[in-house]
This record gives sequence, C-alpha cells and structure tokens, in this order.
Amino acid sequence: MPIDEAQVRHVARLARLAVPDSDLARFAAELGAILEHVARLQELDVRDVPPTAAALGRPGVARDDEPSAGLTASEALAGAPASAAGMFQVPRVVEG
Repeated sequence: MPIDEAQVRHVARLARLAVPDSDLARFAAELGAILEHVARLQELDVRDVPPTAAALGRPGVARDDEPSAGLTASEALAGAPASAAGMFQVPRVVEG
C-alpha cells in the first residue's frame, strides 16, 4: 500500500514525533511495506485456528501467578545510586 510523505507527516504529528524532511521518503517506503505485509496477513484463512492458540503451540508456558515474598525496603534500596530517609533519591525534574 503506497504511503506518501504527507501521510507520514500526519502520522508523525499524531504521534508527537519530530521527523526531519530528509527521512520522510524512507519512512513512507517502510510504512508502505509494513501495510503491505499486514494486507497479506489479512488474506490468511484462520477460521480453523482457535482464538486462544499459543505461539509455537506451547500453551501454558507461563508460570502460575502465585504470591511470594517481595524485597524489603533495605534490599530494594541496596542497588540505588542514592537514597534518603528510606526512599529512592532522584534528581529534581520539575522547576520551581
């Protein structure tokens, strides 16, 4: 599916991305290739594929969600570059 530079600019604006004019043609070609691939995927007949089929045919590879003991505050802070009063200390990012 061909994508033009105006569409790339529009998508970039919606995503709040700054895209230099020098990259518009390359992104148009890449996005067009992605959309062509998606179009080919939509042509596949998946009527006999159960909606919960797992990738690689390995259902249930995730472990059971069992509660376990977490880190203590001192263990969590042990790897921190800075801490104060039992809390992570981070650089100020808000002015004023």
